[in-house]
Amino acid sequence: MLSEGNTLRDFDYTHLIKWLVKVVIGAVLLTNVLPIVNWIFGIGASAVELTQEQANTNLIDLEFVFDELEDALRDGDYGIITLIGVWLTSFLLGLFMIISRFVIIIITVYRMFLIILKISLAPIP
Repeated sequence: MLSEGNTLRDFDYTHLIKWLVKVVIGAVLLTNVLPIVNWIFGIGASAVELTQEQANTNLIDLEFVFDELEDALRDGDYGIITLIGVWLTSFLLGLFMIISRFVIIIITVYRMFLIILKISLAPIP
């Protein structure tokens, strides 16, 4: 920019001001990456907490279901094949829930890492 103008006679100072503003904003963003990311994740965490509170207040009472199931099992209404099928289904569902919990945690940590990297490198260009 400086070499184009002949002893700064044709130099446009607005380019210099724009460049200085960009440098200051980039430096502020780069030095405050961690608080910005913590703020973003804090918003997400508060949304999850509110959702959990709402889900916990709207629980369904399943005592009558368990009482009916216990009575049916005591009376012998179900055969051994049906009970093995129910056990296998519940076992596979429980295994799926454990695996999905770990996959969700891994994906969340990976995305947090990507967000931190992208925010820390965004002001550089």
